[in-house]
Amino acid sequence: MRHISASTKPAHRTLTLKDGVLELLSAKLRWSNELVEIIPQSVHGNLRIEELNGTIRIRDALHARVRGEYTRVVYPYFSEEPALSEEAGRLGLWVMQRALTRLDADDMRIIDPLRKAFFSPRTTPLQGDEETVFRERYGSLIDEWERLKRE
Repeated sequence: MRHISASTKPAHRTLTLKDGVLELLSAKLRWSNELVEIIPQSVHGNLRIEELNGTIRIRDALHARVRGEYTRVVYPYFSEEPALSEEAGRLGLWVMQRALTRLDADDMRIIDPLRKAFFSPRTTPLQGDEETVFRERYGSLIDEWERLKRE
């Protein structure tokens, strides 16, 4: 995947990032020569956390069709820093599974095309503590945000 400068137009950036996601998905499936295509309908969902008065929004996750037979829901992570850790990948998968309830959790993926990292329920299985860890971290972020607003 080529480097994208800050002056690149959004449409060009989207095409390049999509290409990076396709490249990584294709590499993961290359052993079986499976064709991967992006379905032009993105996926959206919300996870409401009442006790923290927060809503986590998933916007523009990609639908990828493999061999024309089955789909994957792919959320691309494009931040240069920080790298997405295995724990962050697990937490992200947990959020996707709770927010995108109409889709099969086993079809969900998080891809970091900048580092060629791939997270799925099979490669990064949930351990059962994701809700607790996520709520603690999300609560800490809210507390920090409130503290910064007061300064």
